[in-house]
Amino acid sequence: MVFLNFKTQLIRDESNVSSIYKVTVQKHSATTELTQTYNDEDGNEQSYTYDGFTDDTILDSRIINYNIPEADKTSVVPGHPHVHEEEIEYQECATKWLNAVKQTAEYTTAKEELL
Repeated sequence: MVFLNFKTQLIRDESNVSSIYKVTVQKHSATTELTQTYNDEDGNEQSYTYDGFTDDTILDSRIINYNIPEADKTSVVPGHPHVHEEEIEYQECATKWLNAVKQTAEYTTAKEELL
């Protein structure tokens, strides 16, 4: 059995505006139990386990570079310090970009080649 996963990377232009949404579709031989640790709203450390993917199980991959249309570009940078409104805006953009990538023939071909 093989598993498909994807990783994304946002490439920004010299003005720090989103330009290209890079999606790497990966074929994996197995899932791996991973542990995620974080601090909750009270500052207490929490953790949970999940089935994820590691680089040592990658069998093959394909890269798709999606040129973000001008109307869908943003200069919002998620992270620290955390600004809730900007995080929401970025997530909405990232979801839109990924959905657009999944509609391309290039994405369909990549999945077919990897399976």
